[in-house]
Amino acid sequence: MEFSPDASGIKSLAGFSFQIKVFCNLASKLQEGQQVEFESIDDIATSQNCKAEKIDALNGKILMPNYESIQVKHTTLSEPLAKNVLYNWIQIENSSYSISQYVLITDKKYNNSDLIRTINIDDFINEVMSSSKKANANITKVKEIFTTKSEIERKAIMEKIFSKYEFQSTDIDSEIIDNYKDKLLKSVSEVVFYQRLV
Repeated sequence: MEFSPDASGIKSLAGFSFQIKVFCNLASKLQEGQQVEFESIDDIATSQNCKAEKIDALNGKILMPNYESIQVKHTTLSEPLAKNVLYNWIQIENSSYSISQYVLITDKKYNNSDLIRTINIDDFINEVMSSSKKANANITKVKEIFTTKSEIERKAIMEKIFSKYEFQSTDIDSEIIDNYKDKLLKSVSEVVFYQRLV
């Protein structure tokens, strides 16, 4: 048997780097009252917060911001990976967070297609309900949620996620350069500036 060095750490770092780039790119687009979060309710989340002058008008009511829940994948998408994204989103949808949109962002270089839209809801629910994986597995956490729901409610959760879902494939380096070119001082040559930026 021939030795093959383990590259999982490097691949993991590449995925983490892509996630940071997506975060920085979204940060460059923020408007007043918006915020972007890293590893909070999802890989990345954005929300619209209430402006300070409107807080008094709430009369003590608790305001829950609407979140955009974003999964970031720097790899070739597979059906199991797409299902795992859905497991995460079902748990979020079942939480107290108000989600206005679910987004899956992938790197354009992988030529990914939207596999989430190809998942059959009935087959997905049946697979979850028949799973016997360990208690800490995402599918098991979803099974616990689904067990307390009727078949109609399970489908409704899935349909709600699908109705708020968007797939994006991006050339993140080009987007970062475009979004930051007027925000950062270029005190070096253009080549060095762009190499440092991405």
